Amino acid sequence: MKAPATLPGRRVLWTALAALVAYMLPATSLAAQQSGTGTLQITVVEAMGMVGGLLVRSGSQSARTDAEGRARLTLLAGPHAVSVTGIGFKPVQVWVEILPDTVVTATVRVEMLEMVMEEVRVSATRTERLAGETPERVEVL
Repeated sequence: MKAPATLPGRRVLWTALAALVAYMLPATSLAAQQSGTGTLQITVVEAMGMVGGLLVRSGSQSARTDAEGRARLTLLAGPHAVSVTGIGFKPVQVWVEILPDTVVTATVRVEMLEMVMEEVRVSATRTERLAGETPERVEVL
């Protein structure tokens, strides 16, 4: 009869142990993920200079370039396809190798798209009234 009495005590012990392991597991896996990441420092340039406001993307990570054309992404270690896109520019894709706990730098050159715009026609008419003779609207508050 004593064996059934100790069974609930063991169940509580195992439940507490499982809860402790479940609590500690995310912390260790997060530390393992962080040690397996590196930083990509990318600079985007164009023939006229640096380009700001372009979208730099790799997988689910993305950032916009600043006024100096720089953007930073934190990526897992390994090879990554990085795309650079923006309105008025040809999209560019480059491959980079990210090393753990390292800042990898890359420079990407983009080209402007050739823009063809439709013809715009501007027309105007002239009135015989001078600007000084035109009445002004007056409102009373």
